[in-house]
Amino acid sequence: MAEYLREAFGDAEYVTRDLSEADIPLIIGYWAGASDSWLEGLNVSRQRLGSEADMRARFSNMIRGVGDADRVAFVTECNGDVMSYSNIHIVDNGAAAYLHGHVIRKDMRGKGVGSVRFSSMLRMIIDEFGVKTVIAEPLASNVAVNRLHQSYGLTPDRKWLDTPDGLAEPGWYNLYYFTRDVLDSADVRATRARGLQKIEAGSA
Repeated sequence: MAEYLREAFGDAEYVTRDLSEADIPLIIGYWAGASDSWLEGLNVSRQRLGSEADMRARFSNMIRGVGDADRVAFVTECNGDVMSYSNIHIVDNGAAAYLHGHVIRKDMRGKGVGSVRFSSMLRMIIDEFGVKTVIAEPLASNVAVNRLHQSYGLTPDRKWLDTPDGLAEPGWYNLYYFTRDVLDSADVRATRARGLQKIEAGSA
């Protein structure tokens, strides 16, 4: 089980590593315990999620070196406890990857951590998997996620998708294309700095 990213800020240390079988019950609990309104905000139906056995099989297949090499999942720990998970779907003969991420711990949402770590995750994916572009496709109505992506200086490519990547239902999505040039921009550095300020203020 490889570790890819370790960062410390505020009063916490964050470590991103491979998904393991031991992590899967926590992820299943996140989805199984989600409210109808939460799933609606993600445009994901319980029918698409399937049973707990379906979810276990799906995530087991994303363990690196075990399942499908084009679909890989990671977890991020905060001071040793899993706080979120991410998964990628590599496409275009390895040139690009779709990225999906979910914060499992409710107390970690809106704290500025995403603003700091998102750019680090993108760099890690580009470096580790050799892709040129990482694609995010949040719902056009997801204000918080779109705000983060647009803070990187990107203009959304708004599209109706009949078959969005992952488990989401058809709908209007904003597509964002992250490259190394984007990650080297002043906009990304400014977003990360604002996130760090928010974290420091919260831990003071």
